[in-house]
Amino acid sequence: MATEYVVKYFGAENILSNLSAHAHNSDIQGIIKLINDQVFYIKLKYGQRRRNEDLKILKNLRSPNETLKATAILQVCYYVRCNILHGSKDFQEYQRLLIEPTSSVI
Repeated sequence: MATEYVVKYFGAENILSNLSAHAHNSDIQGIIKLINDQVFYIKLKYGQRRRNEDLKILKNLRSPNETLKATAILQVCYYVRCNILHGSKDFQEYQRLLIEPTSSVI
């Protein structure tokens, strides 16, 4: 609900145009590359990767459908946030590759 309601409230077109207007398309493309190259796993369950879920998110990030794309962007932000707040590990410098574009999008 944290992602779907935001898209319903603001509208996918508004979210995407706002991200584009503030030059965040490169951040989104960077996130896509990190997921595609399996540098980071976005969807985890008990610390285990869920590649099929990541592939769904990746497909939606590339989708021409604005609702799917906006929802996928928010899902990545939400899942990264959850992992940061609820994960049980120390911060590693390489995580900046994902945290910086995600926090920029937020």
